Amino acid sequence: MPGKPPSHAPLVHRSACGDRIDAPWRYPIVMYKGRQVILCSVECLKQFQKDPDGFMSGEVIHINSNKRTQPCL
Repeated sequence: MPGKPPSHAPLVHRSACGDRIDAPWRYPIVMYKGRQVILCSVECLKQFQKDPDGFMSGEVIHINSNKRTQPCL
C-alpha cells in the first residue's frame, strides 16, 4: 500500500518586525551576519542602515509598524 506523498507546506516569509510577507521580492532585503533579512519598508531599511545591530536587537522601533525586530532573527 503506497504511502501519501509528503505534503509541502508553503514557505512563509516574515519581515524583521514579524509581519507575514507574501512576495519577499517586493520588499527591501539586506544581509545581516550572513542571513537575509526582509524589511517591511524603505523607512525600515533606512533605520537598519543607520544602526544595523540596534535595529536587529529590537532597540529601534520600526517607523511604519510601531513594532520592534523579533528576537529570533
